[in-house]
Formats: sequence, C-alpha cells, structure tokens
Amino acid sequence: MSALSSSRLGLVWTAVAILAVVMARVGARQTPALGDDDVAAFIRDTARAWQVRHGAGADLQVAVIDVSYRADSDLFAKGEGVVVTPVGIDLAGAQELLEVAARPPFVRRIPAEGITTLAWAYAGRLRRPMRFVALALVRRPQRREVELPARPGFESLARVDRFDALLRATQKEEHRLEACADFSKWARETAGAPPHTEQLARLVRHLGQRVGASSADDPRDDICEAARTGRLNAHRAQVLAVMAAREVGVPAFGFASTSSEERHLVGTFVDGLGWLLLDVEAPDKGYALGGAPLLTKVPLAGPFEAADHGFWYPDAGAYSNQRYGGLQSFSSTGPPGDEPRTDTTAVRSLSLEEAAR
Repeated sequence: MSALSSSRLGLVWTAVAILAVVMARVGARQTPALGDDDVAAFIRDTARAWQVRHGAGADLQVAVIDVSYRADSDLFAKGEGVVVTPVGIDLAGAQELLEVAARPPFVRRIPAEGITTLAWAYAGRLRRPMRFVALALVRRPQRREVELPARPGFESLARVDRFDALLRATQKEEHRLEACADFSKWARETAGAPPHTEQLARLVRHLGQRVGASSADDPRDDICEAARTGRLNAHRAQVLAVMAAREVGVPAFGFASTSSEERHLVGTFVDGLGWLLLDVEAPDKGYALGGAPLLTKVPLAGPFEAADHGFWYPDAGAYSNQRYGGLQSFSSTGPPGDEPRTDTTAVRSLSLEEAAR
C-alpha cells in the first residue's frame, strides 16, 4: 500500500471517529422511522429533480439502498454511534457517480478510493425502529455481452487504478492468502497463458464450478483449505479469482452490484471497452459490459474500518468510537431473507425515468 493511500484513509478514519462521537451526542433527536409511502415519495421527488439537471438518458440509473434496524427483536443492538453504508463507486470505464441523496439527510459523505459511503446517526439508546434510505444517481450503460478484441490489452488503464488493481496477496494480506502454500503456483497453473481476459475467465470457470450451496463459511475462515478441497462458497470463489488474477499480472477487482442475481462479480479492464465483468455464480455467461449500478469495488489498497468485511459485502453497519482509538461495529446488517436476523440492507435499482414516475 502506498504512503499516499495510507495517509488518505487515515484522514478518513479521523473524520469517521469524530463523527461517531458527535452522533452519540445528537442521536437522540432522530426523527421517527420512515414509512413505505415516505420512501416512495422521496424516490419520486428526488428522481424528478435529477431529471431536470441531467436529462433522462437510458444510461442513467438510480441505486436504492434501504437500511432497516428493527425494534421487534431481542437481538436489537442498543447503543449510539454512526451508521455507514456504501452507495456507489466512481471508476473510469465502469461507472460515473453523479449525485447522492438520503432520508433522513446524511451527516457525512465519505469517499474511500472511489467508493462513496454515507453516514447517519445510530440513535439506539432506546429500542425503536430506525430506517435510512440512500439514493445514488449513476451513469452506467445497460448490460450487454461483448465481443473481445483479438489482442486485448490494458495499456489505457489509469495509473492509479492499475496500481490498486494489481496489488498482490503478499502486499495486501487479503484474507491471509499470503500464508497459503503454493498459492502463486496454483494461480499460474489455473490461469494459464495470456491474454489476460482468458486468464481471468479460466480462473472464474474453475472456481465457479466448485461453488456449492452446502459450502457454508468455515468458522475458522480457512480460505487455504477451501481452495485445496474445492469446498467454496461464492464469496471465497470471488476472493480467490480476484487475487489469483493479480498474482499473474491481470488487473482485477471484485464488484458488488444492486442486482440480487449478480452478487459476486469480478472484472478486468480491456482497452477500448472498459471494465468487463464475469459472474462467479454463472461462469459460463461470459463477459458483459454495463449492468446494474455498482456499490463497491474490492479490495481497497488500504484499510477502511467502517466496512462490513472490507466492502466485499456491501452491507451497512453501526459503529462506535472506542476509548483507545479506532472504530468497532456493534450492529451489522444483511440481505433480506438471507437468514433470520435483526437488521437488513436491501438494494435495488431503477432507471431514472422509472424512478421519477
């Protein structure tokens, strides 16, 4: 990680930590939880205002991030702090983030290496429902399959994006893959020969075919054993595909989108096209350009403590400032229906035209 990245994220952490303290003092003034009618009106009115400023192009999409902390469960986390959730990315060749809005209004917009996060007060001193809705207007083309050039390259990839997209496991210590015996050898053998698009595709096919519904997370989080035995869930397959690609010199990121059908994406850059994506859970679908709005790109070059699992999962969390520095999560969320839990982060997308109706 570069000194610049470390310094930049250090400033972000200072801001988030201060925000957590401030929110603990003002959180009690939070308004009652939003109702469905309130949310629908907020989406419609915001989208109409955005249409006035940006028009109604087919590539304009609205990401809706709906975070709910419910009061009707024994698992309700009491406390005060700050809620943080990712709402979209800015990445040349993939997506342009144009505007954000929120109800209740957010108190801080926090950038982290191209990912925009929003923060609100978590006022949970007393058990009560809390709901936070964020909207992000993005410019991103509709999904389409692409024909790869005969000799794909990535010479036009911006320098900073190239640096971040090529950081290897030994530099990142991502998921402790640097401790896996023969990880580099396995990556080279599985990826095979260039071009880089085919190397990533081979990795995704190899790993995606080994993803099974019975491959639940190992409580030991032993990704090395999962790679050896082939017992993979989609998350581990995504991590392995991204980091193995980087091991052989292929620029790669993992992506999370607002589509419930494409939750574990990996991508690489191709000159003249931009960032092309593969779905780990549907490896035979091939490369696609565009699609639903993207919420996160992973891994980051530096740490971001107010992020559930380092942004691999684009879920909201509530954080408090610790006595001896740093932030700690005291309540996290998950996708609705994923498993019985107290709190949820629901995401979806609409065309700007549809959102304005």
